[in-house]
Amino acid sequence: MISAHTSIVKFMRDFDIADEDLQFEPSLKDCYSAYRKLNTDIFKGKLPKIKLRIGRLHGSWGTCTSDIKKNICEIQLNNRFKNKQFFVTVLAHEMVHAYQHFYESDINHGYSFHKWRPTFAKFCIPLSDGYKKSSLNWHAQRNFTQITRS
Repeated sequence: MISAHTSIVKFMRDFDIADEDLQFEPSLKDCYSAYRKLNTDIFKGKLPKIKLRIGRLHGSWGTCTSDIKKNICEIQLNNRFKNKQFFVTVLAHEMVHAYQHFYESDINHGYSFHKWRPTFAKFCIPLSDGYKKSSLNWHAQRNFTQITRS
């Protein structure tokens, strides 16, 4: 079991994920703060600081854009999420793609993507190929609630 003192868990602790009416609109400060915490906790500080953007996305919660030749990687996130946990889930997903950009040969949802599932599971963050805009059911919510309330 993970200590409730883990920084990414602390970051999400203030939000009750059972509250269906909650809307989280991340600021750039929220994005960079979560990025740093995820980078430390999950990626062991291996990701460099990259450009993060917030905007209204249609059909997607987030994207990772990469230019291999220029060694540039950027993450864009939707401007509104159901809750803070889902925001962190999407950002962490896109950070796997950023990791692939800097350390793997391809950015995809293959083996180099899915090998992160056990690490994500330690933090009760689901890692999926995609997250449908119509379905926000965060399947690890019971585990997360147990961690944050301990």
